[in-house]
Amino acid sequence: MKTDKTGFSDVTTDGMTIGERDETAPVSRREFLKKASVAAGAAALLPAFPAVAAPLRGPVAEPAPPATSCGCDTADLVAFIEQQRIQGHLPALATAATNHGEIVWSRGFGLANIETGLHATANTPFMLASVSKTVMSVAVMQMWEQGKFGLDDDINALLPFPVCNPNFPSDPITPRQLLTHTSSLRDNWDILTPLYVQGDSPISLATVCHDYFTSGAQYYDAAHNFKTYGPATRYSYCNMGATLAGYLVEAITGTPFDQWCMDNIFTPLGMDNTSWHLAGLDPAKVAMPYRYKPSGYYPYGQYGYPDYPDGQLRTSVHSLAKFLAAFSMGGIYQGTRILQSATVEEMLTSQLGSITSWKQGIIWYQTSGSSAGPLWGHNGGDWGVSTYMFFRRSDLSGAVVLANACRAWGITRAVRDRLINEAASL
Repeated sequence: MKTDKTGFSDVTTDGMTIGERDETAPVSRREFLKKASVAAGAAALLPAFPAVAAPLRGPVAEPAPPATSCGCDTADLVAFIEQQRIQGHLPALATAATNHGEIVWSRGFGLANIETGLHATANTPFMLASVSKTVMSVAVMQMWEQGKFGLDDDINALLPFPVCNPNFPSDPITPRQLLTHTSSLRDNWDILTPLYVQGDSPISLATVCHDYFTSGAQYYDAAHNFKTYGPATRYSYCNMGATLAGYLVEAITGTPFDQWCMDNIFTPLGMDNTSWHLAGLDPAKVAMPYRYKPSGYYPYGQYGYPDYPDGQLRTSVHSLAKFLAAFSMGGIYQGTRILQSATVEEMLTSQLGSITSWKQGIIWYQTSGSSAGPLWGHNGGDWGVSTYMFFRRSDLSGAVVLANACRAWGITRAVRDRLINEAASL
């Protein structure tokens, strides 16, 4: 059994979160501290901000339901979501539904910040955790559309420093492998966990990628940063592989990855309240991540890390719904195209054959156990973060559900499925 970084044993040995066991799905961003490490004293591995045993501020009471009008919302759906939020001890939920490329529902529930009394709205930025990877994948595939690389090219032709698995130095690593978690690269949490900080990390994306994958650099560990099997042979979810994929954009264009996304995804789609870094937002308006205990809610603070393309995007549910609507419609939202339809089709094509039991696309993957039927998308989890973004290809209905709490898989999935099932009638 593996444990996540909050200390809960919520990850099975097959690499799936407990909340996803009835679906075929990869794990979320930060689910990989070994139980042995925790038992041996995980406090030494925690980042430079308080863990759940020592809350940033004192525990606070259960937030009351928001006193807001239903407006044009469906009253029964509002009641269901609010019931799920309270049942799951979630300070806030932000929800959106899409259908045939349009946003048909977006609404916030509960408190984005309990201490300040900030109510969650459809425009409140939440941290996305691994759902961020879907945005990263679009940025990378924009490069592919421009002919900057082939999916099966050696990434060493694109990077300013060499990357290889030292156990298989002659086997090239490719963009396709980075984007399907088959690169044989590995997340070394003994290195990555201490890189968490309050606020934005001062370490650049280029530095963390160079120093993690370059022999002799400060984060390099030949024994623990790489798998003992070669590229393209097995699936193993890897955040640093996704981070390296995002860095390809920066290396190829000379434009910082976050700026590329702003110029080519966020601004064209009108994704307000969206930023890879806190510096691009008003922190007072960003949903605070929490852990719930019977004694109250414990805030984690607004944290960051240098490998940000794998999980640090913050955006509102309404803005993210624009992104989902565009992707589900073949790359276009209200006349603005961010990808060609053929590129989206490639991303939603199973890439790995018999290597996985589920359909693994380019970052996006298909679930098979949802009550809403087969869905394509991604989930996300980090300290005080639980997120879902999926759509159903059969009728182009989708949903985004963002929570500022840990371990909310069952609740967020139930809300997601109902939103997708009812999207056509909203």
